Amino acid sequence: MKLKPILIYLVFILFLLSSKIMDLFTEYFWFDEVGYLGVFFTVIKTRIMLGAVAFALFFAFMYINIRLALKNTRSLGFLLIYSGAILIFSLLFGLYASLKWDIVLRYLNQVPFNLHDPIFGQDISFYVFSLPFFNFLLNGLFAVIILSGIGAALIYLINGGILNQLERQAYPGYEKVINVLRIPEGTKIHFAVMTGLFTFLLAIKFYLMRFDILYTSKKAFFGPGYADINIQLDVITVMIAVALLVSVLFFLSIRNVSIKLPLAGIVLIMILFAGGSFLTDVVQQYKVLPDEYNIEKPYIENSIKYTRIAFDLEEIKQIEFPASYNLTLNDLEKNTKTIENIRLWDWRPLLTAYKQLQLIRTYYEFKDVDINRLTINGEYRQIAMSAREMDSKKLPEQGRTWVNERLVFTHGYGIAMSPVRDVSKEGLPQFYIKDVPPRSEFFNITRPEIYFGELDYDYVIVDTTNPEFDYPSGELNVYTTYKGTGGVSLRSGLVKLAMAFRFGDINILISNS
Repeated sequence: MKLKPILIYLVFILFLLSSKIMDLFTEYFWFDEVGYLGVFFTVIKTRIMLGAVAFALFFAFMYINIRLALKNTRSLGFLLIYSGAILIFSLLFGLYASLKWDIVLRYLNQVPFNLHDPIFGQDISFYVFSLPFFNFLLNGLFAVIILSGIGAALIYLINGGILNQLERQAYPGYEKVINVLRIPEGTKIHFAVMTGLFTFLLAIKFYLMRFDILYTSKKAFFGPGYADINIQLDVITVMIAVALLVSVLFFLSIRNVSIKLPLAGIVLIMILFAGGSFLTDVVQQYKVLPDEYNIEKPYIENSIKYTRIAFDLEEIKQIEFPASYNLTLNDLEKNTKTIENIRLWDWRPLLTAYKQLQLIRTYYEFKDVDINRLTINGEYRQIAMSAREMDSKKLPEQGRTWVNERLVFTHGYGIAMSPVRDVSKEGLPQFYIKDVPPRSEFFNITRPEIYFGELDYDYVIVDTTNPEFDYPSGELNVYTTYKGTGGVSLRSGLVKLAMAFRFGDINILISNS
């Protein structure tokens, strides 16, 4: 019976690991296929190291706290249950932390912007690379402290570390029985240390909150204003000092210093937090708004200056262009290339026209219209174009089988292309490329198949024993096989298993096609 909890934990952990391993396995093949294995291994190495550190930190801290709470427990069953729970929570914590690999890599590989913010004087790179990393670390430490504290408190309640006792209290002429909460000395010390650590982290959190002021958004401009800098920032500074003092007082309470002072400090922090926001709003409403332009002027200038720098608008040169309203035929003849490429078609009605004239079949889709520039017959022309993609979800209901959606209807076919300024007598686009199969006076199209596009595709499997639908030809269909080189090969049974696991589709594994 003692092995049963262990087996349950092991099965659960193996299930979690198998899912992640299969995901990594398929990711490896996709990164390899596009030539970015170096990126894959950098990410994996970072995730493993980050997950391992987070797992070890969480497990060690949680285990120490739970072990202290269980110091009077001799039951092996209790120890196994709590240890298993700690192991699972540590694993989940490590997995979650590993998902933040990009924050860590950005921090470790940061470069300076050589530009400093006007409030704190920090290099702008601090807000892009360092601040997210510090917040990530701090949030992780908060999670460790809070979960450890909750776990220890539950164990103390269950095992008698916190006692609720009945006591008789004598009053003149009568006695009264009341409930009294008794906390043993060891339990008090334990929670004094935990709350001391928590309030120390709170002080660091308040310190980082100072920088969040730069992200303040107002109606008139983005960034901190008068009330934020002169009220909110000062309140946060006081909160930092109070939190540090409370942390010290909690640690001193281990030596029988009254715990009432640090508890009062926590109440003061809450008052400052709420009062600071209220006072900032009052100053903004009754001092700033009546004379907003003059009071906020330096902060508005900061917002404008740094917005211009961010969008690289500082180097723009203004050049006078003396417009002439006396347009002549000679002017038009000198600028024929410009005139011929003035865009008359808006993409929205053009997309509607493409769908009405060039979809050909209901299972095709034009998602968007793109504008491009090409040299056609020696002339540089501006053109509009859209890819005719396959949307297997639009197949008739009776045709939406696994074979059809995954093996047969695998790709779109051709594009619609038209000049941006030409309109037919009927008000329709003049096509440079149209129809299925594609017809064009200007282009020789030999491979019109479209396997990668803008639609939200499900996966397809190509180069199978099933011929792929290529395009409709009258009442008949023309079929083909994949001639490209992209995609992950399913020659290996292990790869098939991994893909079946990844997509939750056993047909990948058992299909004979």
